[in-house]
Amino acid sequence: MEKLLLTLAFMMAAAPARGANLGTDHGSVKGLTGAAPEWGLGLQIGTRGASGIQVQKIALADGAVDLGFGFGGGTYSLYGDFVYFLDADWTVAALPEAGGYDQTRGRVMPYFGGGLMIAHGISLHVPLGVQYTMLKDPVTFYGGGAICYGLIDGEKIELRPQALAGARLLL
Repeated sequence: MEKLLLTLAFMMAAAPARGANLGTDHGSVKGLTGAAPEWGLGLQIGTRGASGIQVQKIALADGAVDLGFGFGGGTYSLYGDFVYFLDADWTVAALPEAGGYDQTRGRVMPYFGGGLMIAHGISLHVPLGVQYTMLKDPVTFYGGGAICYGLIDGEKIELRPQALAGARLLL
């Protein structure tokens, strides 16, 4: 785990700042719809109901909306989160809607957010992680975790951590 964190920290420190010249002009890589992609549809594996299908709409109010349907731990789950991405200087990245995923290509972008999760009850869902969008391919990879805090089985309030990793095809 320590090795992974050190690798991610090094990658973020070495990542070019927003708007920096990467040495070549990659231009816009089209999604499956033929336009600059704004939607991603993917699969993720995780703990405590985090395995399943995930949809992301990026560049919405300088962040993204994540919606998911999961299974695991003897239950099904639904969640919806709003996440913000951080630049290399640890400030919230400005993501104008017109750019879609193109503005995140080739950059390791940490994210944080909040939302709700329904699984054996309802809980506050706080995701934290990193996301990377391929330079030329319509794919993004992400990984991280979430903290869930809420009513479980209609009886007790509980704090539950989740871990997850996944990939999305950009549409």
